[in-house]
Amino acid sequence: MTCTGNGSPACGSWALVWEGPPLPFCSHAGEYVGVDYSQEMVHACNRRYRDLPNAMFEVGDARSLPQFPDGHFGAVLFSYNGIDEVPAEDRRRVLDEMHRLLAPSGVFFFSSHNLNFMSRLFAASFWSGPRRYLMLRAINRGRRPLGQDFGLFDDGWQNLRFRMDTYYISPQHQFKQLQEAGFDGIRAFSVESGREYEGLEDLRSSVEPWIYYLCTRP
Repeated sequence: MTCTGNGSPACGSWALVWEGPPLPFCSHAGEYVGVDYSQEMVHACNRRYRDLPNAMFEVGDARSLPQFPDGHFGAVLFSYNGIDEVPAEDRRRVLDEMHRLLAPSGVFFFSSHNLNFMSRLFAASFWSGPRRYLMLRAINRGRRPLGQDFGLFDDGWQNLRFRMDTYYISPQHQFKQLQEAGFDGIRAFSVESGREYEGLEDLRSSVEPWIYYLCTRP
């Protein structure tokens, strides 16, 4: 995750290291803090971006970041669907912590897998060949969305090299989680076109793999 400060953003360090884009928002921030769960990724980012005076990277867990005081950041970015790899029972802890870190009127921006995408993911026509489709069905046999609000699936994006459950959530339930965590001004954007969805009714018909959410701490 990435945090920008001075009332500062937080980043997915692996993406910054391996894809190598300019740090998002860094030129607009007085302080830019990248947080990653992996010590190796933090070391790599510190080496790669050592010439940026306002950027720093450190190890941390999004569920609890006590090294930062309440209201320290003006913006927080949790990139690359990283929130979906946190254990399901800890997702609310992450949202509560992001809310705590933000100053009033601070913004939280993240992406999350869309439960409505399941109709495409588990369709044979989605895959270029039968092998991955059949493997995906086999490793997820018996799994169903939990209460129709969210579900845990091994979606095969890791090329089946290792097993990893990923959290998929319905857009309406994601709105509810954010509201319960104290966020408002919740907006959603298409990963494929970048357009803003026009409310929950519009989102109900979305079958994109993930959705971007932007919200504010009052």
